[in-house]
Amino acid sequence: MPSHHQTGFFRALREAGHDLHVHYYGSVSAARRGLGWADSRELPEGERFVPACISSLEACPDWRKRLHIVPGYGNPFLRRLVCRLSAQGATWAHWSEPARPGLRWWVSLPLKRWYARLVNNHAVTALAIGEMARRDFVQWGIRRNKIDLLPYAVEGFPVSGDADATVAQFAELHRPCFVYVGMLSHRKGIDLLLESFSMVARRFPNVGLALVGSDSGDLDYRGLAAELGIGEKVLFRGALPANQIGPAVRPASVLVLPSRFDGWGMPLNEGASLAKALIATDRCGSAHHLIQEGQNGFRVPAGEVNALADRMERYARVPQLAEVHGRHSLQVFYDHTPEANTKRLSAILQKVGFSNPAGRQPP
Repeated sequence: MPSHHQTGFFRALREAGHDLHVHYYGSVSAARRGLGWADSRELPEGERFVPACISSLEACPDWRKRLHIVPGYGNPFLRRLVCRLSAQGATWAHWSEPARPGLRWWVSLPLKRWYARLVNNHAVTALAIGEMARRDFVQWGIRRNKIDLLPYAVEGFPVSGDADATVAQFAELHRPCFVYVGMLSHRKGIDLLLESFSMVARRFPNVGLALVGSDSGDLDYRGLAAELGIGEKVLFRGALPANQIGPAVRPASVLVLPSRFDGWGMPLNEGASLAKALIATDRCGSAHHLIQEGQNGFRVPAGEVNALADRMERYARVPQLAEVHGRHSLQVFYDHTPEANTKRLSAILQKVGFSNPAGRQPP
């Protein structure tokens, strides 16, 4: 599906001279729209919607000469696609996050093994969206020497600019102000975040927590905040359009991602671009790349309420620490821009020896 998170990377690839075509076989889901994603049917030049069928390959007359980057194996169409590409001797690569852990991971292990054999025998590389994905690919059966790292990269937001008035007013009254961006759900660890924050608030009554995102409805989070005695210290800002995330994060001091599991976790990229200190769990893929422990934030074990509270409390105890860490976050972000990712992909393709017989730059 079209994603505003990929817009900058696609732009950087084109500006670097790559002849990029992007085909979408699905539209923006209701869940994503609830997070503020736009569902525009107007796409940039070189991008189009196609039906989920093999004949869609013909939308690119020279598809046999191109490199095809395939985003996973979960959809039956993608499995048919890689079989066709492999049978035709076309050049293709896999690119995905790690699979979500749990019972479903084990039930689908035979499918993962089958796909890993295809990757090992026919793909030029398996592009892992982070270190967590790399480790997961190995468990599927993909050879280690077949795997290269290609994380997500976004344009981010300017450090200076407009601030969301509601969050800004809240942050003026609550310092430091922690912010979370994303769906309010069990998987994202919102119950854990509220419990950890309540522990901090008992010792530092001036702190605040802003939650930016739609409520999944899997738990009464407002009720939980009230039960924990922090109802007045938590701002439920709701879902905002993608271009309003920057203004909502800007007034805060620290961005927190308490997920039980996040294949990547784009809010860390966005928070780093805004020079924010970062806290995330070790089950967030981006935490292993955007957080340099003790330099611009902290990683904590997923599900560990006391550990999360301890790291949050460090910023409450020494308020200036967030500013120090935030400056370092901005430097880390510069290594994860779309331009930096374009260089990564170009180096990977050069390493695997991809060349385009048509004389085009590889997409």
